[in-house]
Amino acid sequence: MGYNRFFQVDTKENDFFAVNRDSTTSIKDSVKRILLTAPGERVGQPDFGSNLKLYLFEADYILRENIIVEIVNSITRWEPRVSVVDISIQEGFTDGSKTFYVYLTLREKESYEIFETDLEVTNN
Repeated sequence: MGYNRFFQVDTKENDFFAVNRDSTTSIKDSVKRILLTAPGERVGQPDFGSNLKLYLFEADYILRENIIVEIVNSITRWEPRVSVVDISIQEGFTDGSKTFYVYLTLREKESYEIFETDLEVTNN
């Protein structure tokens, strides 16, 4: 009788308690969590996150470079397992709301594996 009997976690795909099976999935989830969390939103870690959503409310002339710097700084600070290789940003409008589509190419520092992830940032 040990802890495993009481704390078993089912890892089925559609299970509420599903766990990440590999580091790439874990990193992708972490990066999305970092970029979509505003500072002050997380209890106990008031500095965690990025100000990416604030750019949705800025004027259209805000430079993409400012957005890229925010993304790189946030990932560098909060996700030490990766480095940013490339960022592509597209702007669009969905139901009258401004939306950013962010495409990231990342390199895992330990294995040097390069992978891509994307996310949608909207003010809804």
